[in-house]
Order: sequence, then structure tokens, then C-alpha cells
Amino acid sequence: MDIALELAKTARRVTISHHMERLTFPFPSNLSQQSDVSMLTETGAKFTNGSEESFDVVLYCTGFRYNFPFLGADCGIEVQENHVQPLYKHCININHPTMAFIGLPFYVCAAQMMDLQVRFCLAYLTGRQHLPPAHEMLDDAAQEFEDRLQRGYKKRHAHMMGPEQGRYYDDLAKTAQIETIPLVMTKLHNESSQRFVDDLIHFREDVFRIVDDEYFEYVKE
Repeated sequence: MDIALELAKTARRVTISHHMERLTFPFPSNLSQQSDVSMLTETGAKFTNGSEESFDVVLYCTGFRYNFPFLGADCGIEVQENHVQPLYKHCININHPTMAFIGLPFYVCAAQMMDLQVRFCLAYLTGRQHLPPAHEMLDDAAQEFEDRLQRGYKKRHAHMMGPEQGRYYDDLAKTAQIETIPLVMTKLHNESSQRFVDDLIHFREDVFRIVDDEYFEYVKE
């Protein structure tokens, strides 16, 4: 959506195709929305609503793919549909628990989450805490993944947090007996993410003030 807005400043016409609910904030007059692409044609694209348009340029914004070509097979890490496994709490390699992956979860407070993950891993690498047996870590990972499937997530969403990110932070903190991320940071991230969808054009003008570890408030001009 950011790219579409920037292109609309120069291009004669821009169409953004997405699979979310239809966005309702006011777009520039030369920027329109379409449903998912059903197929590309010689001159453009057909969409799932039956319409067809021609384009000079098609730009794919399909997200990221996890890939670790520098890891040998003997480390036991596999990636299936963007699900990196087997990992304990989305970061510790259960097969070789001195190996950790920092930053896999997405739709998160990235810097704060990575700091928390590092502190989580260090609790075990320094010997302050002891990891459960491998079979218990595997069971924990399998149960967490199954819970996601039951809530309607796909395998490619295995590391997606979003509005539920606070549960992950608190689980890391409770498991390793370390300090979690203040709730206000999670609330701010979730609020900003929603504002991005509700008013992409103006959401960066928002100003917040942190009141305490739990609450924030809008700062009025």
C-alpha cells in the first residue's frame, strides 16, 4: 500500500490488488483497488471479480520467504511453507540447542521482540536456566502450531504474531523467568498497525505519549 501511494504521485494510473477487506480511506483519484489476481495476461491481469485491466508494469509484493542456504542438513532445520522447524519458542533449534534464530516472528514490535528473544536464549546458554528435554520442547512446538491451525491460520503463518504478540512475549518471559516487554509497547504496535489499515495516508502523523508500562494516549495538536 505504501508503494502504491508513492507510485500514484508519478504514474498516470495505479491499481492495488489485495485480499483484505476493501480499504475505505480516501485514495488519490488515480489509485484504485482490485480483488486478487486470478491470472496474468499478455497485457495485464484478470481479477477474481471477473474484471480485467491492462498495465505497463506489474509489481509483486508477496512478502518474505525464509531460506537458510548457509546451513547444512546436519543442523536439522527444515523450512516448509515458511514454517521453520523444529524450534522451541520460535527461536531455539531443538536438535542443536546452542543454535538460535532471532527475529523470525513477524507483525511484532521487532526491536523489542529481538531483545527479548536474545535475553531468553542467554538465560539457557549461560546456564541460568535449563531447557526441558527435547521431546518436551517438540511437544510444546507441536501444540503451539496445532493451536494456530485450530484458529484458522495456515502453515505459512507459523511465525505470525500480530494482535496476539503479547502472549508470545509473556510466554518467553515466564518460561525463562526474565522481564517481558511492557504491555504499552504491544498496544502501541497494534494500534499503529490498525491505523495503517484505517488511514494509510495520515497514520504517520499520529503522535502518542506513553503514560506508563500499560497505557498510552494520543497527543493532540
